[in-house]
Amino acid sequence: MNTTVMISPLLIARCALTKDIVSYNASQGQHWSHKSKSTQQKKIWATLLRSSEGLDIPVSQGNHRRMLKVTRVTTGKMHLFEKVNLYAAVKPVEDALVDLGWLTDDSLKYCELVVEQFHAAYAPEWLQEDVIARKVKIAVEIFDLNDSIQ
Repeated sequence: MNTTVMISPLLIARCALTKDIVSYNASQGQHWSHKSKSTQQKKIWATLLRSSEGLDIPVSQGNHRRMLKVTRVTTGKMHLFEKVNLYAAVKPVEDALVDLGWLTDDSLKYCELVVEQFHAAYAPEWLQEDVIARKVKIAVEIFDLNDSIQ
């Protein structure tokens, strides 16, 4: 008999950043000469993530599976993105983490992506202090899922 044991994910890194993600809808209508902005976004995120406190992450090796959780916090008159737009807007962050070696790959086999967004008043407790200071726009958390892929 084959049974599956669920193990709660282990948080291995967490950081809060002051840069907001760019709406995917806003980037869709760009002229072909501006399409390289997505590559620029990925490089910007890689630089921010590499230099941020709290992201001292061991390089993901082999068949190791991780979960990436990205939380967007809106303040003032900033609007919430539609779900599809939100996931697409987070793609440069995920790509940057793959380029840095902190995620093996962005396929579902190696990375479970969880994306959420809140108005500042409803942000997760661990972010509240930074949100009050109006510093946080994006929070990135990486979890080890503790299972090797067969």
